[in-house]
Amino acid sequence: MYDQEQIIQIYRQGFFICAGLSVVGGIMTTIFFLKFGIRRIIAVRTGYEARKEIRRIEEENRKKETKTSDVFVLKKNVMMVHTNEVIEKDGGRS
Repeated sequence: MYDQEQIIQIYRQGFFICAGLSVVGGIMTTIFFLKFGIRRIIAVRTGYEARKEIRRIEEENRKKETKTSDVFVLKKNVMMVHTNEVIEKDGGRS
């Protein structure tokens, strides 16, 4: 069979192989974490991204408000209404 020195050598080689594989795995994990944007996915899943977006929208709305004698008046955005009306090439002269 094996004597003790050979068994120690086998365990030592196994240790270095496993240590090398764990280092390679750690490097690959870091690369995948950065490449696939895992931090953003975690932020979306925990709701942090939504809270951040809500704060941004509230801040935007706060900037749009104007204060007039303790009454806040919101500025309104003008919407353009599009119709299906066709304009003739000759300017409607027929």
